[in-house]
Amino acid sequence: MTRELGTQIGWEIQPKEIYVGQGADAKLITNHKALLRDDTNDVVSIMKKTYSPMTNAEFIDTVEKIREISDFKLTGFNEFKGGCKVLAFLENTKGNISIGGNKIKDYMLLGNSFDGSTSFFQGTSTVLIRCQNQFSQILVQNKIRHTKGITKKLEEFYMYLDFYFNQRDEMYRQFDRLGNVSLTEELQEQMIKFILNVKEVSG
Repeated sequence: MTRELGTQIGWEIQPKEIYVGQGADAKLITNHKALLRDDTNDVVSIMKKTYSPMTNAEFIDTVEKIREISDFKLTGFNEFKGGCKVLAFLENTKGNISIGGNKIKDYMLLGNSFDGSTSFFQGTSTVLIRCQNQFSQILVQNKIRHTKGITKKLEEFYMYLDFYFNQRDEMYRQFDRLGNVSLTEELQEQMIKFILNVKEVSG
């Protein structure tokens, strides 16, 4: 199913205890909890009590920090399976990106889940993911598990991203500079011989 991107996530996840039975005979399930949407009260998933999800508020804060680091534009949010998975899309708008005259769409995806199917992840794609059938087009680069130590791991992740985007921007600048270099026929011949490891034969 294709969805339009939303400008925000208008709901939050709420943990609820699970009871089996009715009235005085109801028994508390001590080792599991239900995760509900606070806007519809729909059950998103049933997880172990030890499961520590990243809330939507925390996810949005993380998206904003990564947007500042990358200098990408936040394009919007998308959700799948009733909110089990939430994605944020950031687009590289720092100029027309092209390699060899071919324009490239450059999206960064940030994902979160409430059913344990995926960790918090960061990936890239050349298309906006509007349906589940396109998930295979995401190149996942980093994952951070939903544990109590996620805050520290995110801080390390921010440092890594800062270094990564600085290096990547420099790479694109080099592509631009190389695209403006003119090669004489003599230089082209020398490059071909170098690449093919052709030895000069002396007469």
